[in-house]
Amino acid sequence: MAALKRVYNQRYLILVWSVLEILLFSAIVYGWAALVVVLKQEGFFHDLCETKHKANSTSVSGDCIKQDERLNLVFLTGVISFSGCGIVSGAFLDRFGPRKTRLLSSFFFVLTFLFLVLADKDRPYLIFPGIAALSTAGLTLVLTLFQVANMFNKWKSSVISLFNGAVDSSAIVLLFFKLVYDGGVPLRSINICYYLSAIILILLFTFILPPCTITSERLEAINVYGSVNAISSTSHESPAKHEDEEEILVKFEGTQSNGTMEVNGASETNEKVKTQKDGALRQETDLQLSPLCQSESIKDNDDEVDNTK
Repeated sequence: MAALKRVYNQRYLILVWSVLEILLFSAIVYGWAALVVVLKQEGFFHDLCETKHKANSTSVSGDCIKQDERLNLVFLTGVISFSGCGIVSGAFLDRFGPRKTRLLSSFFFVLTFLFLVLADKDRPYLIFPGIAALSTAGLTLVLTLFQVANMFNKWKSSVISLFNGAVDSSAIVLLFFKLVYDGGVPLRSINICYYLSAIILILLFTFILPPCTITSERLEAINVYGSVNAISSTSHESPAKHEDEEEILVKFEGTQSNGTMEVNGASETNEKVKTQKDGALRQETDLQLSPLCQSESIKDNDDEVDNTK
């Protein structure tokens, strides 16, 4: 969860790295037209060409159809491997997750490194498994990076389109192979530098990405978890500030309690005043009624005297 949150906070850097990784290491086999010139100069499948014997020399015909056919077969092997391994790589990704899938891609790059570094005009057939491993490694790598688009909810389609464009543009890598080769660098040295760099960078990025698949549900959980952490962190930052807040709260509660006591005291005073007023009214009423009661009692006494007589 912490790794996913860290990657989400750095999602723009992750996006740039992902595009560069796809551009440099994914579908470079589609730049075969540039590499085939180098392979011909290196003498791959040169023994299939027809030779012409003259009196004092032996020459090779300029157009070597069998050599071209064999090199085209190498390219066809790479294209089929790139397209056909998608089912297996996708199932592996669903079963084991992106980290193990990227490790699998690194393993195929290691195989590519071994086959293509050892391949030369004396061992030209090593280029077949080398190109197949290269194509498999490239597609497997691409499949692990489409999850990055889930971190850009509003721009998910744009990110996927960017990745697809990077896959198609990766054919330019073999053009740089040819340019460097024309500059005097041996093909074996180019292969060693390129594939070692690919293995190191892919492994490095493998352990930067989270081991679990980046999904929208997990990102929503991260956002909720982050908001809760933000609230808890604000509650634990600057103890002096919170002491002041507690003092203000105590004062406020004290003010409220004082106000309540004042209201209660005022209500008690009003009740006392009301009681006193009621008592005064009763006394006045008794005073007003007492003469009447006395006159009635005198009248009753007179009636009793008359009856006695």
